[in-house]
Amino acid sequence: MWILKKEDYDAREVVGKLIIFYVIQCATAEDCSYPYRLYCLFSARKKQNKKCKRPQRLKADQKWSNLNSDAGSTKMVSTSEIVKKLNLQAHVEGGFFCETFRDRSVFLSKSQLPPEYKVDRPVSTSIYFLLPSGSVSKLHRIPCSETWHFYLGEPITIVELNEKDGSVKFTYLGQDLMGNEQTQYTVPPNVWFGSFPTKDINVSPEGLATKAVSRDAESHFSLVGCTCAPAFQFEDFELAKRSELISYFPKYKSLILLLTSDD
Repeated sequence: MWILKKEDYDAREVVGKLIIFYVIQCATAEDCSYPYRLYCLFSARKKQNKKCKRPQRLKADQKWSNLNSDAGSTKMVSTSEIVKKLNLQAHVEGGFFCETFRDRSVFLSKSQLPPEYKVDRPVSTSIYFLLPSGSVSKLHRIPCSETWHFYLGEPITIVELNEKDGSVKFTYLGQDLMGNEQTQYTVPPNVWFGSFPTKDINVSPEGLATKAVSRDAESHFSLVGCTCAPAFQFEDFELAKRSELISYFPKYKSLILLLTSDD
């Protein structure tokens, strides 16, 4: 250790010697890692002649564990687990559903609605809808608009068949916002529509639909939400007749066969 003499009192020299002293002391500490040597220079612990301890290095799995515990990890879930968790029931059109909200703050009588509405109803309703791989939502129509919200799982395709103008439209819901998927879409009233897991059915530009290789329904699914306004009522729900739709849309016969039941 240096003994400072009176002639060494130049401030710059004193600071320089002190820094060199502390660097040497810290560098020779067995458990002092390089990134923490500067910490040792100015640490109160060093002034008390305590060694600078090397921080414990976390293993990769520990880092991910801490990250997940902080951010809230999402573990893989199965179709049956979702059905149980959300109290879903089988839907007549296919898949599983549960009504989560029926807005009775405004009530609409049949006289206030267009003639397609068969009963009085609240202003809106919301449901969960789960479609496992291997299942489809059969073509149907309702008199109200229905907004779909993508939540979880794989992409799902909504197909619309419009009798008024003969148009056929495909909309893809999913997480690939930079691709051709979207997280929300509204089906207009009085249009035939259904849905299927996007990876289950391939539809060519010519309208030919072919089924893909079968996949596990427990691990492949799409979870969405559907909001109707005015409220959905089963009295208005109408499943499509296969033969009639094929006569209107012969080009899409193979797809209609997959999305309808026998007449």
